This record gives sequence, structure tokens and C-alpha cells, in this order.
Amino acid sequence: MARKRLLSQLYPYFIVMLVLSLAAATWYSSRVAQRLYLESTEESLLARARLVEIALSDASPDPGAVDSLCKSLGETAKTRFTYILPSGKVIGDSNADPRSMANHADRPEIARDAAKNEQPVIKDLVLSPEVVENGLGYFSPAKIQFSFDMLYRYADLPKNVSPKQTYTEKFLPVVRP
Repeated sequence: MARKRLLSQLYPYFIVMLVLSLAAATWYSSRVAQRLYLESTEESLLARARLVEIALSDASPDPGAVDSLCKSLGETAKTRFTYILPSGKVIGDSNADPRSMANHADRPEIARDAAKNEQPVIKDLVLSPEVVENGLGYFSPAKIQFSFDMLYRYADLPKNVSPKQTYTEKFLPVVRP
């Protein structure tokens, strides 16, 4: 029986290891390149958006002025700019006539941004000083008495019905934000 040389026995393993190493290096470098490209694109878009924000902060609230500014900035930056009111109405666009554009309120990115803007308002409304002090669901006796006084005066509520008969806070758990 003929003996195989050591090189001919190791050569297939060497080729497999080489191919696997090249595949791993290619995969890793493509992931890094993709991440760097996305980060660079994001930075570029944010910089353009900030410049447009500065330009629009000094602009007239007139939709015609906003639209013409969007068109000139879009041409200069080679980027599409669309100015959308919180209601979803488009009043400026660098590539199209905003009067012919549909309302954007149903778009997920617009709804998400609107929700972000409403969160602090809702938080401030819900977390009043009274709620922070007494918890959610608390009614002060003075407010209840005032409500009953209004009902006595304007809704002809009989005087024999009192707040103590209709309201108790014993069932309310203490819920604090």
C-alpha cells in the first residue's frame, strides 16, 4: 500500500480553514461597513434637518413661504424636505405641490412623533400636585361639596341627598405615580 504524503493529507483541511476564515472576515467587514454607512447617513440627515429647522424657525408661518423655502433648501441640499403640521397637513415640500398631497396623520412616523409630543402634556395633566400628594382617584371633600352645591342650585337635586351619602373613599387603594 502506498503511503500518502503529509502535504496531501493536510491540504484539504487547509483549504477548508482558508475558505471559512475568508467567509468570516468578509461577513464581519460587511457588517461593519453597513453600520458605518448607516451611522454616517443618520448624521448627515440629522445635520440637514437641524439646518432646515433653523431656517424654518425664522420663516413666516405662511404655507406659501414654507413651501418655497422647502423647495430652495431641497434643491441646494439635494434632499427632499416635507414640512408637516402636527395635524398631518403638508404645507411645504421640496419635490411636490403640498396642496395635492394627502394628509400624513395616519403615517406611523407622524403618529409616533405626535405621541412623543403629547406624552409630557398628558403626564403634566395626570400628575397634578393633588394626585402626587393624595394618589390617583382621590376627590377632596371640598370639591365634592362644590359639585353638590352646583347640583342643588342648577339641577334641582333634593337637599336631603348629601355628599356623605353618595361618596366614600374607603374602597380606593392608595395608588401613587
